Amino acid sequence: MKKKRDKKTKCIIIGLDGSTWDLMESWIVKGKLPLFKELIKKGVKATLYTTIPSSTIPALPSLYTGMNPGEHGILKFTKPDGDVVNMSDVSYPKIWNLLDRFGLRSLIFNVRFTYPAEPLNGIMFSGNPHPPVAEAERLVHPSEIFGVYKKFYNRETYDRMRSYFGDVDKNKEKILEVNIEISRLKFEVFKELVEKEGEFDFIFYWNGRPDGVMHRLWHHPNLILSFYKHVEEEILSWFLNTFPETNILILSDHGFHQAANMRFHLNNYLEKEGFLLRKGGKVRRWATDLVSWVGRNYIPSWLVEKILGIKKSQEGEEYNRKKEEGRVYVKSLVALPGIDYKKSKAVMRELWGIDLLNCEGEEKEKLAQEVISSLYKARYKGKPVVSFAIRKEDFYSGKYLNDIPDIIFQTEGMFIAEYELSQKIFSKPRGKSKTKKYGEHKNARKGIFIATGPDIKKNVEIERVSILDILPTVLHILHKPIPSYLNGRVLTEIFSEKREVKFIDLLPTDFLVSKQKELSREEKEEMKDRLKALGYADEIE
Repeated sequence: MKKKRDKKTKCIIIGLDGSTWDLMESWIVKGKLPLFKELIKKGVKATLYTTIPSSTIPALPSLYTGMNPGEHGILKFTKPDGDVVNMSDVSYPKIWNLLDRFGLRSLIFNVRFTYPAEPLNGIMFSGNPHPPVAEAERLVHPSEIFGVYKKFYNRETYDRMRSYFGDVDKNKEKILEVNIEISRLKFEVFKELVEKEGEFDFIFYWNGRPDGVMHRLWHHPNLILSFYKHVEEEILSWFLNTFPETNILILSDHGFHQAANMRFHLNNYLEKEGFLLRKGGKVRRWATDLVSWVGRNYIPSWLVEKILGIKKSQEGEEYNRKKEEGRVYVKSLVALPGIDYKKSKAVMRELWGIDLLNCEGEEKEKLAQEVISSLYKARYKGKPVVSFAIRKEDFYSGKYLNDIPDIIFQTEGMFIAEYELSQKIFSKPRGKSKTKKYGEHKNARKGIFIATGPDIKKNVEIERVSILDILPTVLHILHKPIPSYLNGRVLTEIFSEKREVKFIDLLPTDFLVSKQKELSREEKEEMKDRLKALGYADEIE
């Protein structure tokens, strides 16, 4: 009989990367995922609303710091200097730093963007991205358990998985099998740590394979279902048997949807609506559009951006000063040829953001409302194009707010917003997105949330929770006060008994976090290679 470990452990987070109710709910209703169905019946179900951008970066740093991206500034996979963001770039205390202060022991396992591992009261195994040749003390803490890492990461397995991507339909079963193999491999290491390394007050376990499966096998839902059956039978069942009296939160960092099959040329739409002006006459516009069309259809996207000057940094005194200060996100200018930036009122700057130009104060406030209203009116064959649009001040806050685009938006799943000017507002994508076979999460803000355990209500569904609410809720479960600086709130509505939420006046600077040694150039380049291998090449060019 397995030893139950719940006397010490009072809270567990189980992260299932990219999981979405859009797939899982119908399977649960039809009885194809009986354990998930049982957990919902015995607990609380909700939709988890994540960050914009809806990606692991910035979602996970927001989850484990309890701060919005306007505060921590980690909005992209790379920094202004081109290096991949890493744990050292997270300036706010993480959940395990807070628990250290309160004298609690944590196990942080495979959580993404936790390299290099931090010293803590407990154990940390860094998740992707991390270099395969990492020094022991940088991948795990404490370094004495580095020997277990050889079981945790097998490069041959990952290389074999990537070899199947050339022909997904032919290798679909192999892709499923190797993802289950990786999931199982890491979970065996996790169980070994739980059994051999003593008891923990808090466990944060992350499984990144659902994201990998849905990216490649979206058009094979039965295979995705098979992966979730593996999660039920081998992972969730173990947790429930091992920790029967522990409060468990099951969640994802974002949702998923079918890859976009229509490009929305947002700058062309802004031109049509009178917010953007272009230079020159018809001939110059035609030439600019032609170059963009050739680039979209025959040249890799990263090379197009270099040729056209897209995402060109605004190299000025302020930009360079912020870059030298080590800021992880700095406002840059999307320099598209043909746009009159001195006369335009609005221009797309990020895949999720629009800048308002040449206005201030009340004029800017009015313009923001006009642009937002216009975005909601955008239609393609009668279908709405934009699902969400808001002023940045109404969505985010913090020291990075001035660098964030003035309007934050998301499109409906079938559309992807594009910088490039075109002869049309809508065009078909090139490459793999044409096949409608792939999954993505650029516009998938809705993740999953299940809470279950002795302190949790039963058979209750609430409308929504925020990813920022997870950290304060964990502290409340552990009977610890909530630092007053956190952005999120305690999800008091999930608890079966009312208990006063206690606060403590602490500042982020009150927490001593060990300063990490600067990553070597080799480590930085290997982290880029790992991200590319995971399918994020466009994010880091």
